[in-house]
Formats: sequence, structure tokens, C-alpha cells
Amino acid sequence: MSRICELTGKGRMVGNNVSHANNKTKRTFLPNLQNVTLISEALERSIKLRVSTHGLRSVEHVGGLDNWLAKTSEDKLSLQARRLKREIAKKATQDIMLLLGEVRKAEGLSPEVKARLIEVLNKAFERAVEVLSTAANYGEFDAKAVRYGTKE
Repeated sequence: MSRICELTGKGRMVGNNVSHANNKTKRTFLPNLQNVTLISEALERSIKLRVSTHGLRSVEHVGGLDNWLAKTSEDKLSLQARRLKREIAKKATQDIMLLLGEVRKAEGLSPEVKARLIEVLNKAFERAVEVLSTAANYGEFDAKAVRYGTKE
């Protein structure tokens, strides 16, 4: 099992132990990884991930797993997190399409309010489609490519 955070991509670092006599020996610094269960509000289910404590604090700061995945680039995410991001984006596009249909059918709304709602929903839809298209551009990587950050 690799020692890399699935959300931030933080991995091991290499450095030196330095003795009082200034002798240097190689050592590794490992991230503080924890097995956590995070809840996706969009998918309405829990997801188990191996996350660093720094990544966990960042997820809480941004406002949850869904917001974190939306704002994070594909480069830093593990394969599981990328699939989750894609799944959330698909769910978002379906929800937005339903809302657009309801707004267009709605009666009693002024034309200005209706136009503004449609404009906002169209922007959200474009953003979700953009996330899906960037995820499709990355495609499926093998575990080694994801682990070592190499793109083929």
C-alpha cells in the first residue's frame, strides 16, 4: 500500500538524520495518513479514503468532500478520487437539468427572475460539463501512473 494521500497527493520525503557530530544518514519522512470515512452530500453516501491529516483539515476548511473535489485539479487526486469527482459531476448535471426543466415550467415567476435563474443554472451546468470533460481527457490510468504522477 503506497503512502500517498488520496486527496492532496502528499507523499514521502527523503532527508537526513543529523547527529550531534554532524554525521548524516538518509531517512524518510512519511505523511500522517489516516483511514477516514468522508460523506459525499451530492451522492448521499460515505466514502472510505486514505487521507493525510493536512488533507483532512483542508477538506473541512473548504466545506466538505464535494467542494474539495470540485476545486482540486485532477493531477493531485488518486484514481478513486477522480472517479468520485466524475460521479459527483454527473449527478450535478442531472440535478441541474431537472431544475432547469422545473424553472421553465414554473408559473408565477416574473420574466426577469426566470431569466436570471435559467442563466445561473446554465452556468452551473457548463461548469459540471467542464469537470466531466477534463475527467474524460485524463482517462483511466494504471495504479503506477497515478502513484508516481506520470502521464502517458
